[in-house]
Amino acid sequence: MNTTRSQQITGPQTEIADTDIIFECPHCAKSMAIDRRGGGLMISCPDCGTRIRVPEPEPLELAPESTVNELIASTDPHVRNLAQSLDHSREKVQQLMARLEEARKRRGALEKLRISDAGRLGKISEEIAVIQSSIDRIAGLLQDAMADHADDGSEW
Repeated sequence: MNTTRSQQITGPQTEIADTDIIFECPHCAKSMAIDRRGGGLMISCPDCGTRIRVPEPEPLELAPESTVNELIASTDPHVRNLAQSLDHSREKVQQLMARLEEARKRRGALEKLRISDAGRLGKISEEIAVIQSSIDRIAGLLQDAMADHADDGSEW
């Protein structure tokens, strides 16, 4: 049988797993069970031949962590090593996520400083322009004064 097998619910040869999808044909009410991977597939009813869509399975409930830990403890050493590696990886991911959050906060603070500094630099540039304009006026006045003194023959 393939993964989209359907089975009659009653009868001595029927073995239905807890995770199977149990449903009825909407046309002839034939009871069927199918592996949960068959959810959403189109199949033919074995009694009436009507093409029907297998209902989507209910989400599986996660086993409590204690049950998972008991299962891991009772399994192959390779599985235990993989579980430990997975736990270690999860811890690393959490640490990296915390560091990422810290980096984002730091970036936000630095961006605020950059904007503030850009404003200050803008004001400094404006003040330098005013100072340069004043220096240019003073230089012009000095040149005029020197020209006036040169015209009347006096020295400084």
